[in-house]
Amino acid sequence: MNNLSSLSRTLVIGLALTASVSAFAAYPDAKAAQQAAKDFQAKKQFAEAVAAYDEALSLTTNASQMLDFAIGRADALSRANKKKTAVADLFARAEGQGSGAKMRLLSKAVEIARNEKSLAAEARKGNEELVVLHGEAFEAAKDPMAKQRSAFAQASCYDAIGDTTNAIACYHALFAITNGTVATRFAAVNAEAEFLRKHKKPVEALAVASNALAIATADPAQGRLCTAWNGIGEIFYSQRKWDNAVDAFIHGAENAPKPCQIAANVWEAILNVARAGRNADSYALCARVQAIPQLHVNNLAKSYEIEARCLNSEKRFADTAALFERALSDTNFTARADMAGFVKMAAPCVKDGNPGPGATFAFYEKIMADPAKYGLNPKQYRDVLEAYAGLAWRSYDRERMEKAIELGKKTDRPFAQSSAVAGYLRLYDEMDAFPIPEEKIKIPQDL
Repeated sequence: MNNLSSLSRTLVIGLALTASVSAFAAYPDAKAAQQAAKDFQAKKQFAEAVAAYDEALSLTTNASQMLDFAIGRADALSRANKKKTAVADLFARAEGQGSGAKMRLLSKAVEIARNEKSLAAEARKGNEELVVLHGEAFEAAKDPMAKQRSAFAQASCYDAIGDTTNAIACYHALFAITNGTVATRFAAVNAEAEFLRKHKKPVEALAVASNALAIATADPAQGRLCTAWNGIGEIFYSQRKWDNAVDAFIHGAENAPKPCQIAANVWEAILNVARAGRNADSYALCARVQAIPQLHVNNLAKSYEIEARCLNSEKRFADTAALFERALSDTNFTARADMAGFVKMAAPCVKDGNPGPGATFAFYEKIMADPAKYGLNPKQYRDVLEAYAGLAWRSYDRERMEKAIELGKKTDRPFAQSSAVAGYLRLYDEMDAFPIPEEKIKIPQDL
């Protein structure tokens, strides 16, 4: 026993804890014990959760249940900051198990150990064992999709231990399977391109991504063209080639399911074009995005925000106001958009060149003066009023806080006395009482 490593000692202790369950069960069956363990975890009573999982393990002989309980137990230990014990227990339970159960247990061990420097050796050991298991599963699988899952899992484990060559080989092996489909070949090439991009090899990634695009062009089913173009866009984005990235993202959106969504990085790419002093080009790119057929209304709203930010960078505040006025006058847009969200997004962009949020307040007040005109229902109006009140509170604007309180009284949700705005106004009222006039000061007679 003295020759056991620290990990082995922890392992033995973990097994002993599981074995030392009272013969008098506190729960009628394993499922009840498992539910109790989950309830304990929800209350952050992790020691009790571990004990309940121990009892659940003692009350079942079902292999699937035992696996679930062991993983749940490890999660409770991990959340109790006993990660070393949890990992040791999972490794111990994995010994002698079939490949499927062993993969689940080791995967959980690796998940717990992954970001812990003190458990780096255990994480590596787990990934090395998983590489072998996923490789065996890949060879044994008959179904192409099963092979794809195994190949991707094996590549991830190789990546975790720093073996990029073998990780890429996993994608090549998947591409080459004899019963492969368009779906598996596209997935293999697309995953390899993404892997290379993440490993800062954009030139190689672009070459592979071009192959993915060729496959997608030949058979564009299942949104492959959208995926391929977006992958190319991400590669250009990583190279800081903003125009190329936006162009690829637009192609991706044009081939996306309708209403189509555009990749999130398109917005930062457009802003970067403006930051480079190419504002005219940034407006042209915004216009291209806005012209995408059946663009999702949320993306259209976001494009207005980005265009406004580009305009404001040139201090073209009147043009920003005009942009939002056009959007608010577009009934096709207002009928589909979350108008409360749009107004709250647009308001901070409205400026007049003067210090302070005066123009923003004016924008809010214009909308709130005629909410129906701008497509706001009562709930949306109240949400906008909340944002207005919050800005008044942050700006120490007493008059507008009072206005918000009064407007709130006309809705189905007046501002509560406990609200920040109401609380601040009470402070103002108390300050108004000072100084107290001399005639109102009562001095005790006995002084």
